[in-house]
Amino acid sequence: EKEEELDTTKEHVDTVRAELFRVQTESQQLEASVEGLSCENERKVEEVSLLAAQLQTLNSSFDMLQRQQERSHEVTINHLATARDNIRLTSQHQCSLSQLRSMEIQRERNED
Repeated sequence: EKEEELDTTKEHVDTVRAELFRVQTESQQLEASVEGLSCENERKVEEVSLLAAQLQTLNSSFDMLQRQQERSHEVTINHLATARDNIRLTSQHQCSLSQLRSMEIQRERNED
């Protein structure tokens, strides 16, 4: 009976050892998996940081381009206003020249 009990105890010890080995193996696999996920997470954090920096650069570039466009628009408006003023002056000069020519023609007629 003692021998039977000893055999049962040995079987139980063997079963517990096998279970312990299985749990240790599974634990090691999980640790490796967690370590892999941790490394992947660190890479993702670095990628997100890089993307955030790129986004900031793009936002700055966009703001700069928008300011340049606004300045260009202002310059265009100023050029158009100057062109309009030049057209008015040219028209006034043409009228003045035409009046002078008319006066000159009238004077020539009066002299004749």
